[in-house]
Amino acid sequence: MASGERPDAASDVLTMNTGRWFQSRPPGRRLTALWIAVTAACSAGNPSDQPAATTVPVPSIAPQLDAAEWQKLWSGIPGSAARRCVHVKNRTDVRSNSFIVGNFRSYRDHWDGTIERSKLYYIPLSPEQTAPPLAISAEPLDGKPEVRPVVWRGTSGYAHGKGGPFYATGTLLAHRGRWRLIATAGRNWGCFDLTL
Repeated sequence: MASGERPDAASDVLTMNTGRWFQSRPPGRRLTALWIAVTAACSAGNPSDQPAATTVPVPSIAPQLDAAEWQKLWSGIPGSAARRCVHVKNRTDVRSNSFIVGNFRSYRDHWDGTIERSKLYYIPLSPEQTAPPLAISAEPLDGKPEVRPVVWRGTSGYAHGKGGPFYATGTLLAHRGRWRLIATAGRNWGCFDLTL
């Protein structure tokens, strides 16, 4: 670079690490370089939407389950490990506390109000030897009244797949709109805000 020539914005951020260029500039230029670095760091996405790196116990009821796959599943799915409701948005699978639920994308695309087109899977974080009953309640968030707040209650047991034990259900909702689904099974709980 020739004497007196200004580096580009990418060079500003890189040179900031050494401190020489950063410290030799007027305060206004320093703030601009700092703003670029902060903006780049923050543009990675909303932290609440990013999966938290967690280690979860591998269920003993599924001896064929690959421990690495189980850890990858529970640390890679977007959502939250906290006990709170999460927004499904346009995602396929979402985690809320101790449930991973999906395939929301297929559910939205093919929903027609029938049980055959209203299927979701619910993967519990803590499955038990004998599957506790799964209960799913649905609350409309758009003001339309719902006469059947419980959309599923059953003891059909687990289905098993590569991802481990899961509940296969029909989650039958009365109409399109905004819904809050709350799932419970034993000590497992999850809450999902879905726009159908």
